[in-house]
Amino acid sequence: TFSFWGASRFVDVNLWKVVGVVPGHKVDICNFIGDPPIYTVIYELGDAAEQEAGAVDHRHLASRKLYYFKVALWSALRPPKLEALRQRGILDENFEADEANHGGADN
Repeated sequence: TFSFWGASRFVDVNLWKVVGVVPGHKVDICNFIGDPPIYTVIYELGDAAEQEAGAVDHRHLASRKLYYFKVALWSALRPPKLEALRQRGILDENFEADEANHGGADN
């Protein structure tokens, strides 16, 4: 089974706002999901052995997900704090040295 879901009609990632829910009002995404980044993912659920045995589990547990695509996303107008990227393992260990050598990030 293939399923696709997205909230792009209601989310302006460039402005980091929720739009179109209440006409004329835009709300900061952080009010709903916390600080950036957010993740866009494509994954497959399940275990072939479970499916062959007839055991069907529809829960989206981390242990049952096989990721094909997972990317952290944020707006240039609302970048994540460097500490948040470190905690999620997104930053390379050489990031700070590279940034210092090339006039890098200011947060």
